Amino acid sequence: MQLARSRSALADQTFIALDLETTGLNRSVDEVIEVGIIKFNTRDVLDSWSTLVRPSKTIGPEIQQLTGIDPADLRDAPRFDEIEHMVRERIGAHPVVGHNIAFDVGMLEAANVRLANRPIDTYRLSSLFLYRLPAYNLQRVAEALGVSLAGAHRALGDAEASRRVFLAMIPMIQRYSSTTLRQAARYAAGAGWPESWLLHLLAEDESSSPIFRAADDPDWLEPSETRFLARLQRPEPLRKTGVTTPVNPDDVVEAMTPGGVLGDVLDHFEKRPGQIEMAHAVTHALNQDQHLLVEAGTGTGKSMAYLLPAALHAINRGERVVISTDTRALQEQLYQKDVPDVQTAVDRLGIPEHVRASVLKGRNNYICLRRWFTHERREAGDQSEASMRAKVTLWLDETNTGDQAELRLDPQERSHWRYVGAEEDACVANQCPYNQKNQCFLYRARRSAENAHIVVSNHSLLLADTAHKVLPEFDRLIVDEAHHLEDEATKHFGYIIDQRELETILDALASGGRRSSSRGTLDQTDQFLTASVEPVARKVAPEARERIHASTAGRARLLALNLELFGRVDRMLRDQRSGGAYGSSVRVTRSVRSRQDWLEIEQLWEQLDRGLYELESLVLWLVEQLERLPEVKDQAENPATLEREELWLELVSRGRELRELRQRLGAVVANPQDDTIYWVEQHGQQRAPTFQAAPLYVDELLQDRLFNNMRTVVATSATLSIDGSFDFMASRIGMRDADVVAIGSPFDHEASTLLFLADDMPFPSDGSAYQQALNESVIGLCRATKGRALVLFTSYASMRATYETIKPALALSNIAVYAQGIDANAKALVDRLKATERSVILGTASFWEGVDVPGDALSALIITKLPFPVPSDPVFQARGELLENEFLELSVPKAVLKFKQGFGRLIRRTSDRGVVAVLDRRVIAKRYGAHFLQSLPPTTQRIASRRDLPEYARAWLAGEPLPLHSDFFADEYDSYEGVWP
Repeated sequence: MQLARSRSALADQTFIALDLETTGLNRSVDEVIEVGIIKFNTRDVLDSWSTLVRPSKTIGPEIQQLTGIDPADLRDAPRFDEIEHMVRERIGAHPVVGHNIAFDVGMLEAANVRLANRPIDTYRLSSLFLYRLPAYNLQRVAEALGVSLAGAHRALGDAEASRRVFLAMIPMIQRYSSTTLRQAARYAAGAGWPESWLLHLLAEDESSSPIFRAADDPDWLEPSETRFLARLQRPEPLRKTGVTTPVNPDDVVEAMTPGGVLGDVLDHFEKRPGQIEMAHAVTHALNQDQHLLVEAGTGTGKSMAYLLPAALHAINRGERVVISTDTRALQEQLYQKDVPDVQTAVDRLGIPEHVRASVLKGRNNYICLRRWFTHERREAGDQSEASMRAKVTLWLDETNTGDQAELRLDPQERSHWRYVGAEEDACVANQCPYNQKNQCFLYRARRSAENAHIVVSNHSLLLADTAHKVLPEFDRLIVDEAHHLEDEATKHFGYIIDQRELETILDALASGGRRSSSRGTLDQTDQFLTASVEPVARKVAPEARERIHASTAGRARLLALNLELFGRVDRMLRDQRSGGAYGSSVRVTRSVRSRQDWLEIEQLWEQLDRGLYELESLVLWLVEQLERLPEVKDQAENPATLEREELWLELVSRGRELRELRQRLGAVVANPQDDTIYWVEQHGQQRAPTFQAAPLYVDELLQDRLFNNMRTVVATSATLSIDGSFDFMASRIGMRDADVVAIGSPFDHEASTLLFLADDMPFPSDGSAYQQALNESVIGLCRATKGRALVLFTSYASMRATYETIKPALALSNIAVYAQGIDANAKALVDRLKATERSVILGTASFWEGVDVPGDALSALIITKLPFPVPSDPVFQARGELLENEFLELSVPKAVLKFKQGFGRLIRRTSDRGVVAVLDRRVIAKRYGAHFLQSLPPTTQRIASRRDLPEYARAWLAGEPLPLHSDFFADEYDSYEGVWP
């Protein structure tokens, strides 16, 4: 796509591409070490300049690795104050372009160079116009735009990359109509984006006007105002073929062997006996209406092992197969990569009908066009809402799914999605003009699912389907990542109530709140009834106004009671911690309910509940008044009819929310159910107090509401068994009667993995002695492996303590240390480990699974502690009380499964080789430790002093012989010492 040349105001504009390299990311303490500046216009580079800058301190190993700048390179470089005037002169007054330009501008400001120039952030532009990208770092954006990178992470190289990215973005922006760009620019200005002027400029460019576009221009994006007027064809639902002949397992096996159709489709295909065994078992389960648990070790290729049999069964019989995943990453991988490969493979079998597949998510993931266009007519309440609207405005011209996951909204923007997302109570599908044209994204996705042989869903939607039918009819189910099903069911069948919940409902109902520039639904209803020409409306309008005004006056009292209620819970939790209790939660048991502090909470709830009941009654009364207005069947598009329908839907939705809030809060505070666990907890990053509830049993819920309705269930994961037994997991998810198949990993762990067990580590309960030994052991191993290590922790506090000690120590060996939540998020840290040598990553919960770093980038895995559940967790406590020995029957099995997940992070390919070091002596000193070790695949195992670990690791990675196995007997230690992490 070429940059439009037609009288564009950009043609006469000069820009500055700017990039800095720095000693770190903290502008208050870090310094500039390199400056790159390029002066350019849309046609040519006019000038370029760069210089190294001598900082006042030595640069760390992470910066050396990232940039390739050696401290020696900086010794003779000028100080920043010596080049400050040159930076000012070269930047001038021109707009400044850069990737995450706010950081560079901020670093210059910290160095006493304050810029008044218009900034243009290519990161923001790429997130707006390349919304399908999984990440927006400069390298990923450049690759997507076909921009070559040279000198990455050097100032001039990155400035040049930003220049090219910016120029490549211009024709992408020019695909949009002037109408869309003006609207987006208006919202961008409201969001405080400096780039709004650029959108305004391009909106006035004649190339964005429809009269300058050819009718068949493939780059032209039709504006959403007209795009959704067209009627789309509806697909036919899937119909059974009437065939009862089972799929021949031999046909499946043949397709998965060299020379078979799957081998023709997949790159680097190789025969995997475990994959064939699993595929045979899945085929049998589908043919024989079986329920089956399959543990498939890392590298089995389980996705293909269930997808191919599922596709052949579905197309043979016309019976839909639903596949459920826990994570969005696996759901996207299946739908975007694995399912298309299977579709191609089945096509090559000569089967005349194509395998149709669909992905389906929960209702609120999809934008509601009716709500969006109604909401858009109102003023944005704040900058985050304006930001959300700017993104949606551009996205709607292009999206085919309407799935908000494409938008990459930040948490503040996402909070406004509730006003435009599809909502059950705010939907009358048979009256919606968008649904009638098959333009409604939610119902279009559902119709696609009804037409599909394979539907890729997620655990959350699967569980929602047990209460309200949201999936098309099915009785064949494959559950991947099945080890998460118990936890997901616990969340789904439970709830969390925070202080914001009531505030959000009141904001939507009444004016004068956070969204004060918009009138609330109550005020809108008042105005509608007063202005209506209908006699019924005019008659009730005075009473409605009086009741609405009274409720508005009572809003302040409701907010005050709500604040006092949650404040009292917060005080109770703080009192508990000051008394030495562990954790930040209190399980609400019978004894807690009799305490004075809880009685005070109950009294506050009673006052709040009375006020909520009055508000709910008003909302329901208004719904009744709107329902009493006469129907005008031939005026469905009449503005008054549409406004009444919108108000009715909003009031019904808010009424349901109030009723649900009252019921749930009342259950936690005063009216508990015997089969439910209740507790209060400080939740999230802000540690705000919450009321929470969860079912005591989920196995019975899953069995009764889900599995008993299925002819076939295949539940699979890499971690389902303990000591070769599936009993624990089968009992937890309600599949006690299922058949089981265990398929080992195809990797030769005995040849590839050294499992080192330190026999002289202090127990974790030894506190500072353990932490010191842990730090020393991590430093020694990481020096021996030259970084290339992942360290897994069970708590953030322990991770931070290790980080603060080992980071400066390893820096002396030019090894960079990065920690989750301190230096970057999980994905960014994994990318850094893959991209840079001599790196060490410290991670907590999310790093124990899903991390895939093949090759030499990861050669050492350190498990700091056995990952036992937190003993103070209310759900764990309540479920443990049902067992004779909660430690051995619940805590140990859960820890073993997570331990297996952590172990699986190291060897990801046949050629991988590495060391797993377990620095928790309980694994060999306690009798229960055998459960952990016996649940792993066979490895080369050594038990020795932690001080020998570096030499063992060096020898193993170099392929040299290791010392003989040490004699060791776990019985010499007390089997109950140091149980908890």
